[in-house]
Amino acid sequence: MESSTIPLESSPLSSDGLEVERAWYLLTVLLRIGRPCRPEEISAGCSLLSVPPETVIRSCFVRDSPLSVTGNFFVVPSTIATCALGNFMAKVHSSCVWPRTGVMSPLNGLKRPWEENVKTYSRKRKCISLRVPTRLLFHSGK
Repeated sequence: MESSTIPLESSPLSSDGLEVERAWYLLTVLLRIGRPCRPEEISAGCSLLSVPPETVIRSCFVRDSPLSVTGNFFVVPSTIATCALGNFMAKVHSSCVWPRTGVMSPLNGLKRPWEENVKTYSRKRKCISLRVPTRLLFHSGK
């Protein structure tokens, strides 16, 4: 039995592996630009692939795409991309900064800066004594 593929133009929410990979590449171009931008700017910033602006817009509508398009046709990272980057940063942060036992990380075996050099800061407060001689001055009214 022959498997037929549905062209992307007829099904804008189909998820082709190549289309999703292209969308992730376009996300790297968008992140390199550093701000929401028009599809023309993203296609001009592509150095690896020759991508026309129409393909950039089409990549925003692929299922599981890391790109999204706003109402005024600016391309922005989608919630999928935001969650993926957030999960990546959380894993990097948890494995490198606070290594767990049994988990290999680049910093296993290295000491944290605060482990051996503990300094406690305290300051003596002045004790207020009630037996300190004081002079009371009264106004005599003269």
